[in-house]
Amino acid sequence: MDYILMDNKLLDNLNNLNITQLNLSMASLDNDQLKDAKRSGDRKKLEAIIEYSSRLKIPVITYFICGLKGDSPLKTVETIKYLHTQNTSIGISLYYPVPGLKDWSNKNLFIDNPPSLCLGSSAWPWNRSMSTKELITAFRLARTSNYIKTINMDKNQIDKLKINLLDDSTLDKRMVELFFNNINLQAVPKTT
Repeated sequence: MDYILMDNKLLDNLNNLNITQLNLSMASLDNDQLKDAKRSGDRKKLEAIIEYSSRLKIPVITYFICGLKGDSPLKTVETIKYLHTQNTSIGISLYYPVPGLKDWSNKNLFIDNPPSLCLGSSAWPWNRSMSTKELITAFRLARTSNYIKTINMDKNQIDKLKINLLDDSTLDKRMVELFFNNINLQAVPKTT
């Protein structure tokens, strides 16, 4: 659901209908990326929707798209760190094109390349804004945030988790360091 279209009254109605979870779409925190994708965003509104959902005891997953045109490892880690501070699980969608999207009107592109590259799970760097390694790292960092938020980890456990991620040669070490740098991992809200 696009959180921009939501308000407390709609959340009350959904709660009365026994909704079990909200899947919110934010696409990006970056205004230029949102503009390019013809979407809008409002952090304060997103925070208000997440906070009210939490009061209603409705679990929230907030999805963003990683690898959009103009994306970067730094922007992606900033998005993950921001969502880490909110009472939401992080849903990450790796960008992939489909025919008809802006910049992807040449249908030969879809004929000349294996169809498997059009799966989000392929982590193919379609926009060249991030490498496959960076896309995979972003995915793992989002899942790491969710893991940290679901259990009560002490500093030693968090340090061990960081070391394990840094030791993984398939991950971008700079992004791992950025995620763990200056973030209070123990003071995050518990997901509902």
